[in-house]
Amino acid sequence: MDGDPIRCGWRGMAGDPLYEAYHDTDWGVPEYDSRALWEKLVLDGFQAGLAWITILRKREAFREAFAGFDPEIVARFGEADRARLMADAGIVRSNAKIDAAIASARIYLDMRERGEDLSAFLWDFAGGPAGFTAEGGALSRRPGDGVVLRADTGDAKLRSPGDLAVPGIQANLVAVSLVRLRTAGAWDGALYYVTDRHGESARFMNLPTEAPPPEGADAVLAYDMAAPQMGGRDWMGAVIRQIRWDAEGAAGGEVLVRQIVMARRPVEAPGP
Repeated sequence: MDGDPIRCGWRGMAGDPLYEAYHDTDWGVPEYDSRALWEKLVLDGFQAGLAWITILRKREAFREAFAGFDPEIVARFGEADRARLMADAGIVRSNAKIDAAIASARIYLDMRERGEDLSAFLWDFAGGPAGFTAEGGALSRRPGDGVVLRADTGDAKLRSPGDLAVPGIQANLVAVSLVRLRTAGAWDGALYYVTDRHGESARFMNLPTEAPPPEGADAVLAYDMAAPQMGGRDWMGAVIRQIRWDAEGAAGGEVLVRQIVMARRPVEAPGP
């Protein structure tokens, strides 16, 4: 990637190599491996009530304590393992969270036994990478990465599937992870969405606010649904049906849409 990545303003991230590396290479990058997705779900559970950076600093300790997050091993954890985990200062010690992690490993195995794949299940729920449509441009796909929009006009639009149907009440940050592949003559971008309570929103988030991102640099469009000036809690209770990204003024440019993310806001920062 050319140039330095454009980073979000997460509190405490600047100058923290661990946090910066997580932002640049992990957050917002699509994950399709079922075991890795299960690990993320377990860590999200342990984060409840805490800042994400707390979990991030303990992630390697969690991996060691939970046998590399191998669900077949974790599903067999018994009372001795529970006692060991509660005595491990390297992780978050909570009986309820430990029990939930063990239970979720058993559910993972039950799903697999029934021929259900966790990755396929989660991506289907999220709308997945399929079903995008474009106006004023051409779409192509990069397997494992996402959807590429080539902007043939200055107001090319990319729409998510119309049945995205993600409950806003479960999350208060909407983010679209973008990578600019080829420089256009001008750069502008805006994010919009439709909910079950509202028609398509007014333009509510633009990128960049100061200067175009370098060619190939990561950039993220994000919207805090809880922000009072953006609709407040009325939007929080809505179900998001569709998201549209508008490549205004970017004729000739190409943008890779890596992932549409619905994410909870950690205590200290609008991160994962």
